[in-house]
Amino acid sequence: RLLSKIEPLTSVLNLQAFYVDSAIHPEDITALISMDMNGLKKINDTQGHAAGDQALVTFAECILGELNSRQSVYRIGGDEFVIICRKTPQSEVIDLIRRIREKLSKTEYSGAIGYSCTENVKKPIDEMLKESDENMYAEKAKYYSDIRMDRRKR
Repeated sequence: RLLSKIEPLTSVLNLQAFYVDSAIHPEDITALISMDMNGLKKINDTQGHAAGDQALVTFAECILGELNSRQSVYRIGGDEFVIICRKTPQSEVIDLIRRIREKLSKTEYSGAIGYSCTENVKKPIDEMLKESDENMYAEKAKYYSDIRMDRRKR
């Protein structure tokens, strides 16, 4: 049963597990963190899918190594991950994101991260996911905009 919840490549929980887990005691969920790997398509196109798979594994390991027992990570798409944080104050969420960024900075990979917290006001899970995704995509857009600016300067 547990194996059906695990995504085999990265060893994190899968999309179906996210749906099930987010429905269990949703009142305990205080934050969602959305993450998307930068440049996976380029890695797959230039270095091959085995290199892309290794990038995803490394990305997932950087996340897994920073979680505590109140936090779970799910691969919900190709290079998209979500962390459910239960009974986690916003200050701990921000610290978790900082630690993940620090871990990623020691690799050749990067990612965009966004989050949504319910510290003062409870929000439905779908609203939290939308907000964390919007924040993540805004960061991703800035990342690619910065790359384009760097190319123009050359």
